[in-house]
Amino acid sequence: MNIRSVKVDELTPAELTAWSEIQLATPLLSNPHFRPEFTQALAVVRSDIEVAVLEEGGRPVGFLPFRRSSWNIGRPAAGPLSDYHAVIAPAGLPCDPFELVRACHLKAWRFDHLVELHPAFRDFAWSSAESPYVDISAGWDAYRKDERTSGFAKGHDQKMRKLAREIGPVRFEWHVPDPALLDQMFEWKSQQYRRTKIDDVFAHAWTRELMHRLLATQTEHFAPVFSVTYVNDRVAALTFGIRAGAVLHPWFPAYDVELGKYSPGMLHWVETLKSCEQAGVGRLDLVSGGDSYKQRMMNGSIQVLQGAVDPRSSVVAAGRAWRRTREYVRTSPMYRGFRGPARVLKSVKGWLELR
Repeated sequence: MNIRSVKVDELTPAELTAWSEIQLATPLLSNPHFRPEFTQALAVVRSDIEVAVLEEGGRPVGFLPFRRSSWNIGRPAAGPLSDYHAVIAPAGLPCDPFELVRACHLKAWRFDHLVELHPAFRDFAWSSAESPYVDISAGWDAYRKDERTSGFAKGHDQKMRKLAREIGPVRFEWHVPDPALLDQMFEWKSQQYRRTKIDDVFAHAWTRELMHRLLATQTEHFAPVFSVTYVNDRVAALTFGIRAGAVLHPWFPAYDVELGKYSPGMLHWVETLKSCEQAGVGRLDLVSGGDSYKQRMMNGSIQVLQGAVDPRSSVVAAGRAWRRTREYVRTSPMYRGFRGPARVLKSVKGWLELR
């Protein structure tokens, strides 16, 4: 197998077509993060994005978008915004992780939401996590009656009536391509990150520019979905997402905290699910994380891996040991005293990955 790394704008039309066809034909690559349009938009706002092109017999058979860090370490192309990543290649394609790293002249390639598509990467994983999704392909009524999710929408109609009675008429729109609303979403999310002491991904100009570019990108197989719930013509909740075919990735949900007692965020989720059938969406990828609402919404999941392809076996071993130690500390009485320093370290790590 021949492997070479190129800048995104150096990919030929034939290579982009091959990438698209592989993504469309591989169920585990159904998330819109795996579409070439996503990487193309990312490459416009960042200059450090490359793609490894895997070739057999002179034709492209696989692709790996990555970001080359200043230490020559390969990372997921969009950093912490890369909710899913993988080698974009058929599941049966033999793929040597070490060969991939060497051919791209990288010291290592680190991953944290790697889809288990090619078994060779399992040996380099430090840990795994459950990444939930909502299968809504049978429609809203079937989802609502499913014993796994029947409690999610409990009280929804009552809350909607209360909101309409006390504030005003409620309406939901599946997609509102309004850049001003996107700026509103940035502000609400930044406020949320500050409240919860999470790194503000929108404190970086390139992340905001990427979202605006994605909002304006629409092709046959890739599109933004910016859903909005209005109350008396006031924005109560919204979610910026991206879509590939029947799969929606509801990326950044936000709501007006002044309406918090009415649970506008949860009302918005329910209205989104109710609208999926008409919009032709059969699945929502929710991404791994500790949000309790995801556990109530989900009716399926896949496993994603965290780790590093690194020729230095000691680094992989150290990574596994660090993960085990971190989990032990989290579940021990000592955790309370470690939370402050751990939060600082996580914040520094997040800033480095987003800069």
